[in-house]
Amino acid sequence: RPLQVLTTNCLNIGQPMNQSKIEIGVIAGNKNNHPLGVFLTPDSDGLVEVESTKYTDMSDFIIVPYGHLEIHRQTATAQLVHRFLQTGSFRNLNNE
Repeated sequence: RPLQVLTTNCLNIGQPMNQSKIEIGVIAGNKNNHPLGVFLTPDSDGLVEVESTKYTDMSDFIIVPYGHLEIHRQTATAQLVHRFLQTGSFRNLNNE
């Protein structure tokens, strides 16, 4: 399992089968605080490089200052997910 996560292009998200375009938001962490992070570029969450999280058809993208093991436990991450589900964007009207 760890080797699969550390490879690029291990997840291929195909085009939706229905006619409507789905909105995909990507949240990437950039706090490289995992021991395996020494093998990655500094711009990573310790297990995943920020650049490899980008998806061609994503609707929005944001980088947060968290590592791989902590990003999903942060209130700020949950708030970003909620905002994206409500508005289709990670940013609010004030561009925050």
